[in-house]
Amino acid sequence: MFKNDLTLRNANIITMNLRQPRAEAVAVRDGRIVALGTWEDVAPHAENVPVLDLAGKTVLPGFIDTHAHFLWTALSLAALDVSSAQ
Repeated sequence: MFKNDLTLRNANIITMNLRQPRAEAVAVRDGRIVALGTWEDVAPHAENVPVLDLAGKTVLPGFIDTHAHFLWTALSLAALDVSSAQ
């Protein structure tokens, strides 16, 4: 059984995985996720490590570049000319 560096529970975890878009707990070991899902899924990986109760707070995945102009990009795509495409 893995021992983790950190376990988060009672969270709103956005996974970015269409098959499992949300989770409530995650266990991390050596900087890697070793378990993700319900508390029942993650609890076996949480022995002898700090467990933080996030009280429903949201956890987002790491973003490489969070500075983006989403509206401008969306509007520029709306003006894309695809009339010659077959």
